[in-house]
Amino acid sequence: MLDLNGTSLSMSKLSGSGGAIDVSNTSLILEQNTAGSYAGSFQGNTQALIEKSKAGEFSLSGNSSAYQGVFNVEKGALLMNGSMGGLINVKKSAFIRGRGSVNDLVIYGTIGPGDPVGMLRVKGNYVQQAGSVYEMQVDNKQHSDFIHIQGTAKLNGGTVRLGEPRTVYKADSKFLILEALGGVLGTYAALDAPHLPFLYFYLSYDPKQVYLNVYKPIAFSALATTANQIATADALETLPPTDPLYIAAVNLNTAEKAQKAFDLLSGEIHASILGSIAEESRYLREAIWQELAQPSQANNDHALWLRTFNSQVKRDTDNNAAQLNGTASGFFLGVDQRLSEQLKFGAVFGHGASQNKVPERGSLANLSQSALAVYSEYQMGAWSMRGGYGHYWYSPQVQRVAEVGEVLNYLNSHYKASSDQFFTELSHKNSFKGIAIEPLAQFAVVNAATRSFVEQSGLTALHGFSEQLWLPLSTLGLRSTHKLWQSEHLSLGSKAMLGWQHAFNSCIPKAVFAFASSANFNISGTPIAKDSAILTAGLELKNTGVHELAVDLSYQGQLAPNVTNNGLLFTFNWTH
Repeated sequence: MLDLNGTSLSMSKLSGSGGAIDVSNTSLILEQNTAGSYAGSFQGNTQALIEKSKAGEFSLSGNSSAYQGVFNVEKGALLMNGSMGGLINVKKSAFIRGRGSVNDLVIYGTIGPGDPVGMLRVKGNYVQQAGSVYEMQVDNKQHSDFIHIQGTAKLNGGTVRLGEPRTVYKADSKFLILEALGGVLGTYAALDAPHLPFLYFYLSYDPKQVYLNVYKPIAFSALATTANQIATADALETLPPTDPLYIAAVNLNTAEKAQKAFDLLSGEIHASILGSIAEESRYLREAIWQELAQPSQANNDHALWLRTFNSQVKRDTDNNAAQLNGTASGFFLGVDQRLSEQLKFGAVFGHGASQNKVPERGSLANLSQSALAVYSEYQMGAWSMRGGYGHYWYSPQVQRVAEVGEVLNYLNSHYKASSDQFFTELSHKNSFKGIAIEPLAQFAVVNAATRSFVEQSGLTALHGFSEQLWLPLSTLGLRSTHKLWQSEHLSLGSKAMLGWQHAFNSCIPKAVFAFASSANFNISGTPIAKDSAILTAGLELKNTGVHELAVDLSYQGQLAPNVTNNGLLFTFNWTH
């Protein structure tokens, strides 16, 4: 034992794993500017004084419960993981923390129980003065700091401050942060808590306890600004409050982050894919229309034709679903047979690939597709009646990112989709100053469908339900051809088609989703065109023999206020 024997002592550093120091009737000044630790004990009568006067952290882990004097912490931090008797005064520039025990404790500065989260015991009385801070933490297992007092707790104001900004809180939680068996007198003056839009923090008091309360005052949808955001937010609301996805959402710290999270969670691209499948049905119809409108020698009974296409599409946002950028390419290979001068039948096979990108939703879809169709034509003089049926098989592969606070998932899904269409055209051939003109009226009914699926993998993964989009379409327009040049065996001509297409049904594709434990919710995709101009313009080179060969290079477009589709077509046709 080191007995100071009534002589004051200043030490620039105190450390050790054992031993004892007697400070009776004198003072010990600890002037450590750097961290130090002492596992021994202090002893001293009521006239003893220990003072920590410098900024370094001093750790006590020994048993000093026999000490009866005063311990003033003027500066720096006292890490109390042992026990200390007497009275400890923590001054304004000082900090006490740890899991140990003290006798009497007065806080002018800052107290932070635990190391990092835990309980500090006060065997005597506790006083927290005005201007002081109780810096408490809650860990992600929902354990909080706690001060347990066997005597009384006198709260003369002060602030409770939540110290760890990365903590994830649960809604409707209640944490016991202070308990005094002798009773709690007074209250804290303030609570310094995170400003979270979905969580509100407040203190409550019982005769012997002080609690930190966390509750959710508003619905998730209160911060949503679009229909898709509201639907997603309402679905999150149906999750259990203990669900990790619910907890991640409730801890979002700004309205902007909440709105972005709702958008990324919505799975919007799956609904937009349904619209793309419906729109892409026109590539098959228009390939058949062009083949049937191809003039040929009357004695040519058979035809083999090939068309390739490559298109780029943009569907604009409607301030709910985001803009979609897409591409589509592929080919159609068809054969037809003329049964008489009036009647022709044919069949076509197609294969291709398309891609849908929605950058604002972190979403990408790659779709492979195959198609089969049958068609026919009946001519009555200048009149032609054409029609057919086509079916597409789709295989979408979707990748998207969903982010909610600290939760970041890279999701993927692979499912089946299809479309069926019936289509017909009535046209009448005319001629004006050497230009063949063919007014036309077209009608089609398209049914696009997606199968159910489950995304892999993560908290934000969606279950998607089977969906359908019925789309009746009419087109009124004019088709024309004009021979620009001709020799004995070759001719060069121009061709064009201009039409107005109208969709009779809703042009907003829909989808129904659910999170693992939520209610179902409805999401809208990027709209397809309601009214649009359909354009085709190109050049055709053809031989004029008995066996006709023709090659065609054309532009094909669809122009609408919210949709732009531009494509390049190459067609080869052989009849004999």
